[in-house]
Amino acid sequence: MEPQYDDQQIVRRLVCYEFPFDFTRALEFALFRTFCVPPISRLLNDTGEIMHRAQKRYDDTDLLVSEILEHGYASERGRAATERINTLHAASE
Repeated sequence: MEPQYDDQQIVRRLVCYEFPFDFTRALEFALFRTFCVPPISRLLNDTGEIMHRAQKRYDDTDLLVSEILEHGYASERGRAATERINTLHAASE
């Protein structure tokens, strides 16, 4: 495979077949780390996300990232997932 042409396929293989355990831990750690940033933790606390919907937030993040990984960021589904992530993050600014 050629990285400049097959980047999406390479990432999918790494995440789904070579290092699925590591990818799951990385997602967990990334979410945990964001909760430690004062402005984000304040927002999550104020909105109740941390107390009442922590698992839903994790699951939603996993589903959106998985859409991009499974279908590629250039696919219709990948673009829709990316747009949704951007919309959600823009609302929290």
